[in-house]
Amino acid sequence: MTTHEKYVKLITERYSSLRNESYEMMGNYDFALLGPEQYKTEASMLVYVEQNPNATLEEVVSYFDKITPDGLAPGDDGADLCVDD
Repeated sequence: MTTHEKYVKLITERYSSLRNESYEMMGNYDFALLGPEQYKTEASMLVYVEQNPNATLEEVVSYFDKITPDGLAPGDDGADLCVDD
């Protein structure tokens, strides 16, 4: 099983029931489920959710926010911003 498959399975099993609670929870669920693959942080997120089995969905999203650079598009590491012209 790939990292992606493990991560999606774990997030789905733990949190899919929460997505119907509110619009905010649906957004958090979708963000936690889809964001890490797009930003290439799934391996780190998988480690976090495996090591924190009681983490709330909000805590998972908060961790994602912590490890993902602000203002960058998915897959952009910002390296081009560090080069002087």
